[in-house]
Amino acid sequence: MAKKAVIGISPKDSSMDKMDRYIKRNDAREAERFKRYGPSTKKKPFEERPLLERIAYWENMTPEQKFDRKYFKYSVWYEEVKEEMEKLVYPSYFIDATNKIKPEMQKMFQDKISVKETCNTLKIQYKIY
Repeated sequence: MAKKAVIGISPKDSSMDKMDRYIKRNDAREAERFKRYGPSTKKKPFEERPLLERIAYWENMTPEQKFDRKYFKYSVWYEEVKEEMEKLVYPSYFIDATNKIKPEMQKMFQDKISVKETCNTLKIQYKIY
């Protein structure tokens, strides 16, 4: 009896190879996506959450958390104070006056004092009007 020639691989082995390549490729894609965007179990962005959940979140926030969310940097808070004070004084005068009391201004920001209270403090205590 003569030996049969073996040409290529069996259909079963071929399909196993294809499946292995498919799995390997998807694992590589997933690893790359994880490196770029982080874990896929991340929560949805705040804007995509249900309305009732967002409302409950805002109602349960403390005033400090609201302040941190609105004024995430000193410069944002400072600009808001500046806009409020422009109703009373020229912007250039306000900038010159607040440059003299910059540490006090930064302390007010760290103490999370609202814009309205800051303006009142600047008018009464530091005589900027």
